[in-house]
Amino acid sequence: MKTNAPAVDLSAIKKKRFANLSAKMSEAKLDVIFCTSLRSLAYVGHIYQNLAWFVNTAVVFPASGEPFLVVPLGDRERVQKETWIPRVMTWNPAFIDIPEHKFEDVIMDYIRKNKLEKGNLGIEGNLSWPLHGLLAETFPQAKLVKVDYMMEECMIIKDDYELGLMRKVAQICTIGFEAARENVKPGMTENELAGHMEIAMRRAGCTGYWVPNQVGTGERVLLDHYPSDAVIQANHFVKVGCHGSYQLYCGDLCNVMALKKAEPDYVRLAKVVEEAERKTIDAMRPGVKSSHLFSILANYIADKGYPKASNWYAGHGLGTGHQRPFISPEDHTELKERMIIVLNPVAQPVDGANSYINEVMLLVTSNGVDLISKNPIGLTQL
Repeated sequence: MKTNAPAVDLSAIKKKRFANLSAKMSEAKLDVIFCTSLRSLAYVGHIYQNLAWFVNTAVVFPASGEPFLVVPLGDRERVQKETWIPRVMTWNPAFIDIPEHKFEDVIMDYIRKNKLEKGNLGIEGNLSWPLHGLLAETFPQAKLVKVDYMMEECMIIKDDYELGLMRKVAQICTIGFEAARENVKPGMTENELAGHMEIAMRRAGCTGYWVPNQVGTGERVLLDHYPSDAVIQANHFVKVGCHGSYQLYCGDLCNVMALKKAEPDYVRLAKVVEEAERKTIDAMRPGVKSSHLFSILANYIADKGYPKASNWYAGHGLGTGHQRPFISPEDHTELKERMIIVLNPVAQPVDGANSYINEVMLLVTSNGVDLISKNPIGLTQL
């Protein structure tokens, strides 16, 4: 099953993104931003450089003038087909017939040519420490300004293109869960079940995984467990999590499946969490604070007899990675239309007892939320 993001006017999307970033740069009095993170390469450069953490890549976005890309020489042909930035510069190690041209030199030359030796230079947290040190040493009068929070501010509210990608990846992850539910059986290993999930998600258009899919089996629910050769038994719970990505935009959902008839106490725990989750979803709308949503969820679970069950953050924003808002007592972010929220309540009545977790993807609309993942809210009893 293929899923397709709706067509949008990319030239209009680019114009709005550039204007958004330029306005924030003006407020921060930045002369240039060196966009080096995966999320910024996708947002500003419209490229999907999965190995940016390893291969030096940047969008150089000045306060005045046109932005340009810096990519490895071997990536130029691919990147030119993806990006909406016309100018692409390259760097390369020394080859037999091509002299070395360092990534660092491209950045340094730009600073010198544009007389920014005393400028305010925006950098992201993933900038390599050697390059950070080189900039500080070479241009001691320049101010290196961390812009991770500012870049996140640009991305929290999704544009039409991003919403299409988020809906697509939510469909892909739902397909992964359905493959797990349809194929799980005693005698197979966690890795085998994960293989069924991956095949189904790849066929649906999945282009990668921001973290591996999760499969955990046991007489108790295993949280955040990557698949192993453990064998699924007839009396087990199997917790699966789907973490596919599409063009760096991330999906995130999970469910607990009971292969045996679950004990009444556990069924009650799962039902209480489901009810709390639905009440929290019903309360989601623009203007509501994320800390208030946590209170709704935690208080309901406590009122039903599990006062210590919800002591972890219960959700987070999502795009090209985790983002605000976080559904926690400490985060007071107000929900806004076009935010993507993952709601993931976790409940464990007492230390050492069996736990329960569910995870769904939601889009904040003008008067509520839209459930964009179609996996169940509640325990899956097989």
